[in-house]
This record gives sequence, structure tokens and C-alpha cells, in this order.
Amino acid sequence: MKNILWLLSILLLFVSSATPQTQSLPADVVVRLRRQAQMTYLSAQIPHNEEYVAAIGSNGSVFYTMVCNRGGTFRLPLGIMLLLHTHPYGTQRKPSDADKATAKKIGAPNCVVTGKEVWCAMPNGKIVPGVLQTNQPSAQTAVARCGTETRSHN
Repeated sequence: MKNILWLLSILLLFVSSATPQTQSLPADVVVRLRRQAQMTYLSAQIPHNEEYVAAIGSNGSVFYTMVCNRGGTFRLPLGIMLLLHTHPYGTQRKPSDADKATAKKIGAPNCVVTGKEVWCAMPNGKIVPGVLQTNQPSAQTAVARCGTETRSHN
């Protein structure tokens, strides 16, 4: 009986670690997205339709872009480990069904960054809160604006 309880406790440990309750996020990337999108978080007579995006690759590089027309399309670099984007004022603060579908398609978390919180759609369809991690090294960056392919490295 003790062996069965021990095995059950080990199994529960693995099951709980396989389905994360939060998603760790690089604080510097979230801060940059919030800074870029700060005007889109405010109520305005002229609505903002742009979303700001950061894609973090498996090699640690970060690709930044702005998407026009509330969630237009753009090409992601290969090997994305984490996708972060903003939603303009008046839209939902948690990932949409399209955000969930994107997470599943790329096999990586797709997170919505708001002025105060971050929510992530996981590839398995669950929504979890994002937690900022401040002690991560700076990454190389690439920047593009509304479909252009201009790149710069820090």
C-alpha cells in the first residue's frame, strides 16, 4: 500500500508539472511592448487598430513588429518558443479564439499583454496568467513595422 501511495504521489508530481499553471515571461520584452502600445491602451475618439508583437525564438532572439488593422497577418520566424502581443483598448484582455488557434498551430504559448496583466493561450487550449521574470539575459532583436522586413540588432 505504501508503494502504491508513493507511486501515486510521483505520478501527481509529473502530471502537475506537465500542465503549467502560469507562464514565465521575460520582463524586458513585456515592458517594451507596453511602452510601444501605451497609446492603444487608452480610450480615444480615434480608435487604435494596431497590435504590437514580440516573437521569442528558440535561440533567444526577439522579433518585434506592429500589425495593422487589429490582428492582421505577418510571417513568424521559425522556431518560435513564445509569442506576445497587445490588444487595443476596448478588446478582450484574455486571448481570443484566434489566439488559442495560433498557440496550437505554432506549438508555443501566445500571450496577450495589457497595461496591467498578461494572459497566455497555451498550445493545449488552456489560458494561464503570465508571470514576469526579471533576471533573463538580453536577446538580439529584429524589428519590423506593418509588413516591412527592416531588421536591427541590439
